[in-house]
Amino acid sequence: MWERLRRFIVRVLLLPILPALAWGPATHPYINKRALEIAEAEVKKGNPAVNREIVVLLTRNRDTYIFGGNSADAISSYHILSGMAVYDYAHNYFPDTASGTPVFGYKLVDEWYRSRLGEREAAYPEVDFAIACGWLSHQLADWYAHHAPIDREGRLPADLSAEVDEDTVFPGYSNSHRVLGADYYPEILQVYNTADHALIEFFHDMLLIHRYEQDFLKQNRVELFETRIVAGKPTNLLTQASEQYEGMVSRIPAEQILTLKDDFNRIIQALKALNDIVVHLNPRLVTVVSNSIDSQLTGKPDYIELSIERVLRDLFCLSFEEIARRATQMVCHPAGLEPVLEVRESARAGTILFGLAERLTRLVDPELAVSLVKDPNSLNVRLLWGLVDLRAGIIRNLVRMWATTKLPEYLAQDFKLGALLTFITELVQGRNNDFTVGQQRFQRHLPPLVQFTGFHGTAGSKEWPSLVSGVEIGVRVVPAVLRGRPDQNPKTIDPTTLCFAVNGFDVQAKPESLGLEQSWAGHRLLLKLRVSPGFCPGVHHLLVTVRDRSAAPAGRLEQELHVRREV
Repeated sequence: MWERLRRFIVRVLLLPILPALAWGPATHPYINKRALEIAEAEVKKGNPAVNREIVVLLTRNRDTYIFGGNSADAISSYHILSGMAVYDYAHNYFPDTASGTPVFGYKLVDEWYRSRLGEREAAYPEVDFAIACGWLSHQLADWYAHHAPIDREGRLPADLSAEVDEDTVFPGYSNSHRVLGADYYPEILQVYNTADHALIEFFHDMLLIHRYEQDFLKQNRVELFETRIVAGKPTNLLTQASEQYEGMVSRIPAEQILTLKDDFNRIIQALKALNDIVVHLNPRLVTVVSNSIDSQLTGKPDYIELSIERVLRDLFCLSFEEIARRATQMVCHPAGLEPVLEVRESARAGTILFGLAERLTRLVDPELAVSLVKDPNSLNVRLLWGLVDLRAGIIRNLVRMWATTKLPEYLAQDFKLGALLTFITELVQGRNNDFTVGQQRFQRHLPPLVQFTGFHGTAGSKEWPSLVSGVEIGVRVVPAVLRGRPDQNPKTIDPTTLCFAVNGFDVQAKPESLGLEQSWAGHRLLLKLRVSPGFCPGVHHLLVTVRDRSAAPAGRLEQELHVRREV
């Protein structure tokens, strides 16, 4: 039983370090709620810039619009759960860059408006307009989370079209490393980007849940379109809008809408349960998070307020004619040439944190998960695996013990997770007022990163390099130093600990066929393995390990090299 309980706790506590969404399922409803309230106030003032008809319609369907703010992420959850990203166009900008447009959201609003004018087979109800506007508002708000250029200090540059290099300027607030820190080499930042992305959005949701849990977020959910039979076939506004791009992208079937809604509602419940559990483990966590990311305390820009302003400007202040114009920007221009096909691997990383949230709901009901730690008066709670009844107070103590003592030991063998666990454990223990100590512990345990950089030298494909005149194999070792800090010696690479082996033999022992060159680029160690023409064809094993001066070991780099001699 203990092993099953342990797996449950591990899943719960590690959920925030997985790939993340943009704004979370508490933040999007808040953004929509505030945008509508401000628009209503502007209408009362007689502000002619605000589209009064939009405000009136959404006021009559207030809750649907607010929770329609979660609608577009039902697409992202489908991508994560299915591994297919065929509906990206419905969630993302087109093109998916800072200069793009949330075309699909505008298309939903325009399709509803055209149906109202009698230009479509079906006349959709007002509630669908509210969901369509919620969907568009979601996309508009995501601009600051996904696309706005943000520097290492978490600020906007003067030029919002500034080039993004993911080193000094990052694509969006959620990708700007506000939790674990942005002062590492870009290779390190890339490895931990999804973890930081997930944590920052989870923490913003945490602050809003704390503030509004007994208010409108008490009924948090996703609102999606209802399917009806029109002209003998099932349809809804989402399906109809997707059909307008026939020949370019995949239609979203009406039969899939209910599944999208149910899956995402389960994810919302699981994320709320996770929030309740971690706050119960450390009641001061809300204060710690607030001290670290609340714009009123940090002096950094308030990106949620900026997102609200964007919704006001690009929804509430537009005419239906301008909405229609923006809805037509995604069009197909056949070039008259033979198409070039490539297979897309899967949904892009960094989009959503929904995979384990969905699995959490299958492991244990969210309400039960919260009761495990929050209800000291519960007599007995039956775990879903049905083996034994345990008092909630006992489980609460087991969770606390596991989070602070057993969990780091359990994951000690995974160095990347181990560094993250030190940060999370520091938060759970609640001994500090902000992220600073957790960030310091994270860096102390952060291992060097060893990367295979490819083949260099002679011609030939990456998989099958020619060895007629030799080839070089590149490896890069990146330390977890904080750039710009004077005392970083403990985290620099110790070259005396380097092990570079091919087929189990140190390369230094094979000078007749292998030669290793070392050079430095700042604190980074660059390695070149020179393979001579005498190196035999076959399948070869490359192994590289190294430590930094604090004795933190890098994860093993293992690469299988398929080598043939070209004829």
